[in-house]
Amino acid sequence: GALRIDVSAKIPTNRWLTYEVQIRDQQNKLLVAALKNAWREAGVWSEEGETGTWQEDDLQAGLDLAASQSEPITISIEILEYATTANQALQEPVPFRIEVNQGIIDTRHLWPGLIGGFILAVLTALFSRSTGTTLINKEIADSDLGDRATLGGPKQLIKVMVEIESDETSPATLNCALLVRDGNGEVLHTAVQAVPLRFSKDEDGEITSVRGKAVYYFVLEKPGSYGFYAEVTPDQPVDSTRLIVKQGVRTTGAVEVIHISAPSA
Repeated sequence: GALRIDVSAKIPTNRWLTYEVQIRDQQNKLLVAALKNAWREAGVWSEEGETGTWQEDDLQAGLDLAASQSEPITISIEILEYATTANQALQEPVPFRIEVNQGIIDTRHLWPGLIGGFILAVLTALFSRSTGTTLINKEIADSDLGDRATLGGPKQLIKVMVEIESDETSPATLNCALLVRDGNGEVLHTAVQAVPLRFSKDEDGEITSVRGKAVYYFVLEKPGSYGFYAEVTPDQPVDSTRLIVKQGVRTTGAVEVIHISAPSA
């Protein structure tokens, strides 16, 4: 039957983290994985002479696994990034709540850069290095960036994320154009997204951070060298841009996937 797994991070206000949840079988084969960008923010609002406080968060990731037979599995959580909304990197443990079939709860603390997990009915802590599914992770203090990696294959789902930080003069949305190039530099595909921005404020109503993210999914039929190049416009308010490319991801729901056929010889 189906197995439901819910993971929720517990972090203080005005912090964010990126974590990955992986489920593996007894042979350590990856069954399903999900990447979560979690955050908790609070601030003060003022409008027409009235003021108040607000608080929002998005901390939970969920996975559904259709199991053909009953067998032990390993659930692992890896913290990829952890920082304040002012973009100050943190090296602190993060507690997680894990629920499996509404029966098993785990609240162990994990440190950034480490993976923690447990085998059902055994609850064994695991710590290891990154699985290596992230092929590109590049950040620059500009609006344009790109990088190249060897990846692809008809059964490999590729997730491309463009994370944007901008200043208080930003409009409500920015445009992100992503170009995919083959090994010869020829453009295979161009995808454009309107990226809504999230404005965070402190207790005095001052804007402390402005963030947005574009996400694309690809299947590149032929393995090879591919370049991914992002351009954010208008570029004046952009403080930094990060490009993340992961291969072999699995999603918890339906997503729009861009299929690129094998380049001509």
